[in-house]
Amino acid sequence: MTITVPTDALPPVQSDTFPAPSKDSPLWLVLDYDGTLTPIVARPEDAMLDDTMAATLANLSAHEHIRWALLSGRNIAQLQGFMAPHALTPDVLCGLHGGEMQVWQANSKAYTWAEKPSDSYPVLSNAFMAHVTQALGKAYPPEQWLGLGLAIEEKHHCFALHYRQAADDVAQQAEAIFRQHYQESPEIQAQFRLQAGKKVIEIVPTAFNKGAGIEKITSYWQPFVAGNAQPTLLFVGDDKTDDAGFTTVARMGGAGIHVGGQATTGAQYGLADVAAVGKWLHAIIG
Repeated sequence: MTITVPTDALPPVQSDTFPAPSKDSPLWLVLDYDGTLTPIVARPEDAMLDDTMAATLANLSAHEHIRWALLSGRNIAQLQGFMAPHALTPDVLCGLHGGEMQVWQANSKAYTWAEKPSDSYPVLSNAFMAHVTQALGKAYPPEQWLGLGLAIEEKHHCFALHYRQAADDVAQQAEAIFRQHYQESPEIQAQFRLQAGKKVIEIVPTAFNKGAGIEKITSYWQPFVAGNAQPTLLFVGDDKTDDAGFTTVARMGGAGIHVGGQATTGAQYGLADVAAVGKWLHAIIG
């Protein structure tokens, strides 16, 4: 059953809430990145893991009964960039809100593609993205964007406006411009949806959502389940963009864990912040 409540009304997840990872009860852990493993920062490119969290994630990889994946709105290249300084190798990297996926091959010590979005999903036209960028530039000169707290991110299939540190009036006007151009483009609406998150608004293909991403990840893991083992599936996220993931894991018999105080749909448990996520992960590793 899914629920809709503020996170502070959710029961906190404890280290003993779920079975300890074992041969009979392996843990399948799907983790969002921004706001879950790292705090939300002014510039998206600065969202680096601290050493304590990185060490905890390395211990996840070392546990023989835990499989873990990153599921993020970022693209896989960005996720690899955040993992590389700590030599971290999640079992699965799932980027673009579930639109692309790579899996770690221990034998070759490299990632291989499980799904390339370019094979089947629409691509945003450069002309459309340039048109929106120019409109934003007329309202706020690009050389002022950094100081104003604005940033545009082009991800081939997705297009995002970040306003993490922008004043309310700047954020509202910039978002209004972004929304207007989407709403005035029927050809874009036919294949893409508008998705709002924490201090970001994004245009993404209609098929991209974290629920679909979780289904892809678990389909890849399923053949590795031994005998009658019953995996415990958990998804940890912090944003509205994670709601589809919470709903999906609940439908699949798992549990969603929401980070922070923002209202959400479908999560059964809550953790206060990124530090609490790190402590909880450390505890379940044992």
